[in-house]
Amino acid sequence: RDCLVDVRKTAYVYTAYRIRGRGASETYDAKVFPLSSYEIFGTAVGGVTEGKKKADIFEANADRIAYLEDGVTPQTWWSASAVTNSASIVYYVSTAGASTYVNAYNAYGVRLACAFGKQDS
Repeated sequence: RDCLVDVRKTAYVYTAYRIRGRGASETYDAKVFPLSSYEIFGTAVGGVTEGKKKADIFEANADRIAYLEDGVTPQTWWSASAVTNSASIVYYVSTAGASTYVNAYNAYGVRLACAFGKQDS
């Protein structure tokens, strides 16, 4: 686990834009981060329960399948969740949209989530 980075603590926050109107402005942030297995599948995969809730866009395995630009070729993609008893095994989403795990040295893609929110003034 020493080689793994806690991506929840290192997620990037960008000030996305300002909205001006009638003398007021509001600042919005965008937080970009990889999803945990819990956020992808909605269940504790291998006992891992990090994340707040399952993302609404992942209702079924078919919703989790990522495709190359051709729109035909499915690709595997990493979650942000490591297997709890290993320093090098990480969960990923298969080309069928299912959860599985493998050594982290494999060359899979990532799918980042982006959450927008209004900054407190």
